[in-house]
Amino acid sequence: MKHFLAATLILGCLCCDINHASAKDPESIKSLKAKRVVDKPKIDGELNDPMWQTDNSFYSGQFTQNEPSNGEKSEQKTDIYFAYDDFSIYIAAKMYDNPDSILQEFGIRDSGERNSDMFALGLDTYNKQQNAFYFMVSAAGVQTDIFITPNNEDENWNAVWKSEVQITDDGWIVEMEIPYSAIRFPKQEVQTWGVNFMRVVRRKREKSFWHPVDASVNGFVNQFGKLEGLKGIEPPLRLQLFPYISGYVLKNGSDISTSVNGGMDLKYGINESFTLDMTLVPDFGQVVSDNLILNLSPFEVQFSENRQFFTEGTELFNKGGLFYSRRVGQSFTNSDDIYGKFLSDHNISDAEKSNYEVTTMPDGGAPNSAQLVNATKISGRTKKGVGIGIFNAVTKATEATVTNSETGETHIVQADPLTNFNVLVFDKNLKNNSNIGIINTSVIRADGGRDANVTGTDFRFNDKENKFGIRGFGAVTQRFHNIQSFHNKEDFNYDYEIQKEGGKLKLLDIGYKYFLEVGKYSGKWQYRLSRNVESDDYNPRDLGFLRAPNEISHRGRISYNVFKPQSIFLRYSINAGFWHEQLYSPNKFANKGVYLNMSGRFKNFWNFGGWSDWNVGKSYDYFSPRTDDFSVAFIRKPSAGTGVWSTTDTRKKVSVNFYTGAWTRPAWNQVDNWFGFTPRVRVNNKLSFSHSFEFTKIRNELGYVNNNDDIPTQFNPNEEIPFGKRGILRIENTFNTSYVFNNKMGLNFRIRHFWTQVDYKEEFFFLADDGRLAPNPYNYNGETSDGESIHDINYNAFNVDLNFNWQIAPGSFVTINYKVVQDLEDRIVSKDYFQNLSNVVSNLENQSFSIRVLYFLDYLDVKKAVSRKRS
Repeated sequence: MKHFLAATLILGCLCCDINHASAKDPESIKSLKAKRVVDKPKIDGELNDPMWQTDNSFYSGQFTQNEPSNGEKSEQKTDIYFAYDDFSIYIAAKMYDNPDSILQEFGIRDSGERNSDMFALGLDTYNKQQNAFYFMVSAAGVQTDIFITPNNEDENWNAVWKSEVQITDDGWIVEMEIPYSAIRFPKQEVQTWGVNFMRVVRRKREKSFWHPVDASVNGFVNQFGKLEGLKGIEPPLRLQLFPYISGYVLKNGSDISTSVNGGMDLKYGINESFTLDMTLVPDFGQVVSDNLILNLSPFEVQFSENRQFFTEGTELFNKGGLFYSRRVGQSFTNSDDIYGKFLSDHNISDAEKSNYEVTTMPDGGAPNSAQLVNATKISGRTKKGVGIGIFNAVTKATEATVTNSETGETHIVQADPLTNFNVLVFDKNLKNNSNIGIINTSVIRADGGRDANVTGTDFRFNDKENKFGIRGFGAVTQRFHNIQSFHNKEDFNYDYEIQKEGGKLKLLDIGYKYFLEVGKYSGKWQYRLSRNVESDDYNPRDLGFLRAPNEISHRGRISYNVFKPQSIFLRYSINAGFWHEQLYSPNKFANKGVYLNMSGRFKNFWNFGGWSDWNVGKSYDYFSPRTDDFSVAFIRKPSAGTGVWSTTDTRKKVSVNFYTGAWTRPAWNQVDNWFGFTPRVRVNNKLSFSHSFEFTKIRNELGYVNNNDDIPTQFNPNEEIPFGKRGILRIENTFNTSYVFNNKMGLNFRIRHFWTQVDYKEEFFFLADDGRLAPNPYNYNGETSDGESIHDINYNAFNVDLNFNWQIAPGSFVTINYKVVQDLEDRIVSKDYFQNLSNVVSNLENQSFSIRVLYFLDYLDVKKAVSRKRS
């Protein structure tokens, strides 16, 4: 803790110095004047409105390339028209070009940069050079909107706005209307916004900007120009409703059930800066299936968040891994806790304990195992650059079933209590693309469950030229355990401080983390050096994600970057670095190594890359043994790996991404090989196919025996830590196809099969106190008396996601979804891939078919419609 406090004081002093540095020379920033109009244009992709005909263009000329030739002028001319009134801003752009050369691949909304020309508008409405609303339209008329922050591009942010495109004899035209209800801006008479315009000429892989965005400079929004002259605009009342109704047909084995659900999402503008988002009776049944895998590591698998409410507008909350939204709705219990609670509550005798078993459990890995009652977000940023975020969600209690195997009698046991999740964030924009923030998360559980609280801070300070900077993060975690709610109190270490609060005895454990990095983040030569410390008691997992605590690590990297065409390259980067890791407690060395990699793009628009890394000397793995006190480490011999990858020209109808690599530990004769490829075929602008194939073969790995509880007592009487020599084969096939009827309607189909087999070689060991593997003295071979394998694993996961999406009106959608989620695990390792696939497909149990209708209602639109009807 003393290191964290000292670092905070030093950084506070640096903050004062950097914050008072002078800003970039304002004369180098381009600016444009906004023009107010009375009659709004018709958004039809044609420049025949009087406001575009009678006034000169807002801008006419060549944009500046960001790629492939950073800093060079584009050959294509672009005209920009800009206007505003009391309700919206209006943009028209004419991109001069040969119409036969304009690429126009269709995609569903928010599909981003496909094989199509693009135009984009970026608005930094608070002129703080850090955050921006970004609106893109493709030459096929497909909309994409993004909220940009210094650390993230939130592609899940959605707004309701209008756009249309037209292909002309001398290029293509786009018209856009961005209503003020779609963005946030300060309440003041005269305003200056940051602004930039982007154009993509896809056949040239050219991306250019009205205000130059130098690829060698750190940051994006800090390279915007200025939009001046906005006068007399008022932030409107922002009240938007998204009511929905959905129907489901669910098949679980031979059981078929139906249901009809209804609910609503709500957006309300509390003022010009802050928005309230709320989901009432949420329905997440149509989210994309997780890519399930077999996890042999001692660490939790982190899955992507697919629920829109938890992906949209959460940029303020994503700090230091303290907010992992999949915790909301996840079950936190396990069968051992359920079993112990049942035995204690029902006073089951020792003689009868073996008759009871937990037969049903909430799905702890799924984000919907605990039903979400409601969730609320309040977020925004004031005109002084102060960002505030508040998140709150409540989930219902979950239940498990305990069954008496002799009588068949069942008992319902509470697994998880009613739980409240809360996040509070403050973030302040500073000069020079810098910021400092504070975040607090808390989890409160009813019925004597475990509570948790985490407080953290992060910062980013840059010099006035945005070349050098210092970045950091620090957090303190606290977990409160109600001893009376736990049935096996021997699980707790009573060396922790014990305190009495309100008559309830609680255990309090405290952990902390800090991260510091200094570096040069702009220019051809860039470098950084970092230190990360996580105490052994640091645990943000009640609402955050942490792979493993108890670590002190140091990392460094230096890179050489070329951003302009040179020789056979359009651009490339070479990186070299090192890492050194040790335990926090006990303070023991873990591992160290160095790496070298290169990536770039050839002039034929093939992307490429290669890497090598070396674990130098012996490494000490304190996590694989699964001991709570890190008393013993598994010693690993030196290893090295290398790999290459490449992607062919994605402008072509057929393109391929492929990679291959190898990794070896010579002392064990361990060799890992892997390769993969993803061909993509674009039949036309509406129909495309892709197939991803990944293959991994691991030979002679020495690993922890995961299902070691099944080792017969006579072969492990002292309950020592078992390891075994094994081979692992992984094959994953994913097929995708999409047919997009137009820019409002599309069909996507995805099917995935993941297969892993783990084959132990009948060589088993016990981990000795010195970290080496001792031979098994009992000649254990991992088989039953009948010759059946105990530890081999054959795992299959199979997913199908079929989704039809139709935008029936701005912000309104009809979605039809068919989904299959299935996984099977057994101990009979089958060598036949197609037999495995046949087995899992013939045993499909979890299937669903659903239809969902969501309609967008804007208070202002309804008000206008009522006024017109009355008049």
